[in-house]
Amino acid sequence: MARGWPDYGNVSGVSQEGEFLRSLTSAPVWFSDIFDTPMLKWGQVWGTIVLINDPAAGAIDSRATLSDAIMRITPIATTYGQARRYFGPPPKTSFTGIEVYFSLTDLRTRYADRADSINIRLGLDDGFNAYTIGWSYNPRDDLWYITLNGTTWVTNVYKGRLATARRHRVKLIVDFQNLQYRTLIVDGYSIDLTAYNFVRTGATPLIGSSVLLTTWDVVASLGVLYIDGVFITHGES
Repeated sequence: MARGWPDYGNVSGVSQEGEFLRSLTSAPVWFSDIFDTPMLKWGQVWGTIVLINDPAAGAIDSRATLSDAIMRITPIATTYGQARRYFGPPPKTSFTGIEVYFSLTDLRTRYADRADSINIRLGLDDGFNAYTIGWSYNPRDDLWYITLNGTTWVTNVYKGRLATARRHRVKLIVDFQNLQYRTLIVDGYSIDLTAYNFVRTGATPLIGSSVLLTTWDVVASLGVLYIDGVFITHGES
């Protein structure tokens, strides 16, 4: 359409007056997985991961989803559960986003009381250097963190409680060109992270990227994490 909403996705929005609307633009998607096929494409690093596409009525994993299934990550008791997916690296010439739709179980006390209780990391190898960025959330004290070196976490980035047994959307935007964090978006609430820079984690001849999803348990393999969708974007603002 010449005016009004665009006819297709990944384009700029135009108002009735013909004015450009930045809020209607969406960054190009480099990688996505909404678990819409019967094949699980993630690697099981620790614990167990399964696709759930036929939950029992009223079960904790019976909820609105982006497609027909969700991935459930179950930790080994008193340790953690972890899943990884590899893909080609997005271009470093523009801001990169990692967006995850997920939900917790019905009790936050099932998760370990630690800074990286639930954490999402994106690794990028450009053939020369390796980088790892990511965020973490502690359901016990509602503190959010980011990592500057891929292993340790910086606190006081944000404090906000996630509802249990509800789907959430968290998006992290970074600048790999200048090694700078940009924005953390938690269910629509935006946190400015431009005061934080990250460092390379080492040298590598490899080219590639991966997403690592982790959940830490308290005692009985109950700190389960439900993943509904993962998106990697480039050209973010």
